[in-house]
Amino acid sequence: MPGRPPETRRCRIAVYVLVYGFTALWVALLIRSIAMDLYSQAPASGLRSQTPGAADCASELEALFRRLNVRSGLSLSPTAPPRADWDRFAREFEDRLGQLQERCLRAGAPHEQDARDAIRDAADKLENLRAHLSRCGQEGEDGRRAVAESIARLKRAASPPAN
Repeated sequence: MPGRPPETRRCRIAVYVLVYGFTALWVALLIRSIAMDLYSQAPASGLRSQTPGAADCASELEALFRRLNVRSGLSLSPTAPPRADWDRFAREFEDRLGQLQERCLRAGAPHEQDARDAIRDAADKLENLRAHLSRCGQEGEDGRRAVAESIARLKRAASPPAN
């Protein structure tokens, strides 16, 4: 197999640098995007005014629900973040939900009463779901700890006594 001509060496190096640079940039942006989705506080959408409309409130409640679903799905993985991370997430979630309720439940036009009742109901159910997931997460963590202790005790019992 003949060797590559030396005249094309600079061109080959430039192409390699370009390809590897593009790949590194793409991977970095992908990792950043995943980290932002999982760990950063999403910007408030649609709540720029002091009294947002019912549609804006509904979309923000839906965004909070999606965020809770993503976060609770993450907590079920074997490499779950520490409990303190969930506690921080829960505090931020409660703060955002409280701000949302404060803005969306202000007195408005009489014909919007049904929308305010629906927002109140959805926000209450969303908070109940978050509280339930917090309780289940603590119970799951206690269960994982109990299993780890049982396995450690089994390993101690199964190991031959040292002489």
